[in-house]
Amino acid sequence: MRYDYGEQRDPQAALAWLWKFVDGAKTAGELYGRALVVIAAEQYATRLVVPSSQRMPATRWSSHKDIAAKALKKLAGPHVPATLTRLEQAVKRAHAAYDKAETAARAAARRAPARRG
Repeated sequence: MRYDYGEQRDPQAALAWLWKFVDGAKTAGELYGRALVVIAAEQYATRLVVPSSQRMPATRWSSHKDIAAKALKKLAGPHVPATLTRLEQAVKRAHAAYDKAETAARAAARRAPARRG
């Protein structure tokens, strides 16, 4: 399987997707979660995906006693896989859970009209 991460010198398609993802939030909590995902991805994704010869250091935010980095590590750290293999497994689990929930919702929708009639 080959992954396409877009053109790094012209990231317009990736930026369009990013803003579509962030703008898709319907509540303040969902917006917070999506923003956290974007920030965590920026900090951790290159470590998992980009070959070491092409990596750039992660962006560091200046904060007193490195509080921002510590907060991000505390919030996102437990959810960030240590390896690309674990990331792929996590994505497969998420897709499977979504498919299962979608199938259950369709089945419930089919049963609902039958109860009314």
